[in-house]
Amino acid sequence: MEKVLAAQKDCDIFDEIFSNQENVSCAFVQNNKPTASLAASVSSFSTNPFGVLVLDCDLPDKKAMEIAVKLAKAIDKDSVNDIKYLKSKYGAEKEFKAAKEYLNRKAKEVWDVFENRNKKMIVPKNSMKTLGITNLPSLEFMLGESVRFYENDGGSTTVDIIRSILTNKNLDYTFEDIYEFLLSAHKKYCCDYNLKTVTYLISWLDCDVKKLSALGIEKKTIMMALEAFPFMTKLKYLFKGSLKLSMFPL
Repeated sequence: MEKVLAAQKDCDIFDEIFSNQENVSCAFVQNNKPTASLAASVSSFSTNPFGVLVLDCDLPDKKAMEIAVKLAKAIDKDSVNDIKYLKSKYGAEKEFKAAKEYLNRKAKEVWDVFENRNKKMIVPKNSMKTLGITNLPSLEFMLGESVRFYENDGGSTTVDIIRSILTNKNLDYTFEDIYEFLLSAHKKYCCDYNLKTVTYLISWLDCDVKKLSALGIEKKTIMMALEAFPFMTKLKYLFKGSLKLSMFPL
């Protein structure tokens, strides 16, 4: 997960946050950049720590490797029909599952959204979707650790990551997607969002009282956050809050 923020040039916290996380690349090629082709990446060779030339792969056997190569070639062509054919031919076999999981990891290396955050990549999304893999990291991967552990320090870690996600040319997540993740994270982890995160959310949610409350944000925290906004913004929140109470009288 180090790559999540390492590619964010204006944020120094990325390496620190994810430095202890497992590298998603194959064990023998951790220091090598992936090739531009998924098939070429799957069938590449490298030297292991003992100087022995090995196939860059952690698949269990030759059959799984053969299936992975066929699938990778179909993905490079963005051929939905080829993927469907291979799924019908090998889908019931255990080697197919291993090949699919392997390609799901490899796709994130070949079409790395963090290393190419400022350049829109052409990605074979149709074929990957048909196979059920993606080059996009999940919001849990990118934000989960931050909301669980870094909200308590009162810093801007979560806000920095959200900004990075929304400005990344190769990530399709919207703020609404992020809000839904924060909502589920609050319910799942019982996390409380800090003042800097609340201040950021107030702007995006346009002082939506209902949505802020659903995140477990207390009124006093919201009022503290509003001190950083112009008077009219504070007035807007108070008006929406009053409107909500009038709609649902005690």
